[in-house]
Amino acid sequence: MNEAQYANHSRDAVDKILGTLSPESLLLQKLPSDPKNLGLTPPFFLLSIGKAASGMTEAIAPRWNIPAEMTLTLIPKGSAAPRNYPVLYGEHPLPGPCSIKSTQNILEKISTLPPGTTLISAISGGTSSLLSAPVHQITLEKKVQVITTLMKKGLPIDEINQVRSALSRVKGGKLLNFFHGSESLTIVLSDTPGLPPETVGSGPTIPTKPERSNTAGRILKSLNISASIPRAFRKPKNTKTHRLFVHDPLVIGNTRTVIQKSLPFLQIPNTDTHIWSDLIKGDAQTVGAILASLLVYNRTASAHSQLFIGAGETTVSLGETNGKGGRTLELSLSLAQTLHDGGIHSFVVGALATDGNDGNSGLAGCIIPGHTFGKIQRSKIQDSLWNHNTKPIIQKNGWAIKTGVTGTNLNDLIWVYIPENG
Repeated sequence: MNEAQYANHSRDAVDKILGTLSPESLLLQKLPSDPKNLGLTPPFFLLSIGKAASGMTEAIAPRWNIPAEMTLTLIPKGSAAPRNYPVLYGEHPLPGPCSIKSTQNILEKISTLPPGTTLISAISGGTSSLLSAPVHQITLEKKVQVITTLMKKGLPIDEINQVRSALSRVKGGKLLNFFHGSESLTIVLSDTPGLPPETVGSGPTIPTKPERSNTAGRILKSLNISASIPRAFRKPKNTKTHRLFVHDPLVIGNTRTVIQKSLPFLQIPNTDTHIWSDLIKGDAQTVGAILASLLVYNRTASAHSQLFIGAGETTVSLGETNGKGGRTLELSLSLAQTLHDGGIHSFVVGALATDGNDGNSGLAGCIIPGHTFGKIQRSKIQDSLWNHNTKPIIQKNGWAIKTGVTGTNLNDLIWVYIPENG
């Protein structure tokens, strides 16, 4: 299969890949039909939060016979609401007035549940901005300013979420301080590669380990950001004072899942497949150049085509630029440029943000064939990367993937196909 054919094959694969990564599909595979098999005792209250919350509610509630009035779903504005279940909205990627109001509604609801209730929390990426209740010493405006600064500096999501938790009354397990039931189980769709479940959405229902909560102040100090951590909120309160039993979190999908589910659709006959990693992290442009450099250096003659695949989430340090783009676009362009510089001119580079939204581009990713990439002046590629303005060149050349909001969130998929004798 030549590169033009494989580029078309990749485009056909995108919808199929996203279908297998839907919350409904993953939950039905992971959740037992009887919650007693997980040691859970009814009655249940289901709280779903995040980009994948609608799908998680629609899968969990009927499977475990949870009535609609015993559910709440918090999703980003503009997302598709769960059918026939109550819904709340919040802002994303930064919290706003709706996030504050919806969080207050949630706290009021869970604080009045009967003592014997089991709280089922379905948490996915996006929860950090949707569920927002800053500590009283910090205004919403100040918290947004701090988080925006951390994002622009390209800090890893783990460090950003540690700061979020320290400045919050609900993150880092502190949401459980408002719940007076008997049990709590958190079901996680993870968008934090290689990190523990409590990092997803800043872990509102997973008690934070003290050593993690103490790191936030050091992060802010090292970056000269003026936002002190209120002493009373450095550590979450003991969530077991009312005999609450907290079950170990259940992870139903992560970046490894992305690779496993994508392979059947990206592999073709007579192709050697190589897995890079499911923990790809770092600056997008740097990661793209490194992956391509390793591929060029280790390249050997083969009678077969080659497929390289990985997953994770890189970052983009915007600085003062106002370009349109995102991490998968930058990673792909950098990777393609390094392949081309290294003498590999026949290839297909693909990248997909599984939530359907890569940065501020409005795109889900891109598919770049080598024969069209080679026609673009190198200086134009470099200008788009330096200015973090990758969307125009991606769109102009017909490389863009646009899916709209997908209803799931499992980080990014990256793949490279090199045809036989390519």
